[in-house]
Amino acid sequence: MAPVTNLPDSLSDTLRHTISTSSSGDVAVSPSTRELYNELDKKINSYPPGRPYNVAIDTAPVTIERMPYIPSEGDKLIDPGTARASIAADNQHTHGTTDGGWAGIRKMETVVQQHCSYFDQDGHGIIYPQDTLIACRKWGWGIFLSALATFIINVNLSYPTQSGWLPDPFFRIYINNVHKAKHGSDSMSFDNEGRFVRNVRHPGKYKNL
Repeated sequence: MAPVTNLPDSLSDTLRHTISTSSSGDVAVSPSTRELYNELDKKINSYPPGRPYNVAIDTAPVTIERMPYIPSEGDKLIDPGTARASIAADNQHTHGTTDGGWAGIRKMETVVQQHCSYFDQDGHGIIYPQDTLIACRKWGWGIFLSALATFIINVNLSYPTQSGWLPDPFFRIYINNVHKAKHGSDSMSFDNEGRFVRNVRHPGKYKNL
């Protein structure tokens, strides 16, 4: 491996393609990984340069693999660490989704409510199991897979969105309370109130939702 003389601005991208990872997503501490650490020497412990803090240390490999977002001079996005209530903003789309006037039309809905509106076939704020089934079928999924997804989604997300203590026998999901259905396996693109949070580990991950 050739010596590394300078750390690029996109260090996270470089390391993500260089460091091998295990199936669980953690760094696989292999000879090649250790060799990379040795080549970087202590520079990694003072990244980003010129800042009064560091975001990675070589004694904790996971901090190198999972680099957080670091604002750069000239970034168009103002206050990147501040959650947005109604727009999913990034450096390329500082005002959120503007196609078709989406951001303006949906400005009184949280981003997670906007995200779930795809499943609300008639726009009345309630997602019935048949709404979920139709939405899954529109993706090209087969009837059995769509039915399974519908069962998993509505059975698990219906109760948290209810306004009272009694469960809904029809397993309806109420979009006005959908922030209550946030779960541990989500993408971390939303906070507990349904606002959009720029994902500090994978800033562009919202595009994959």
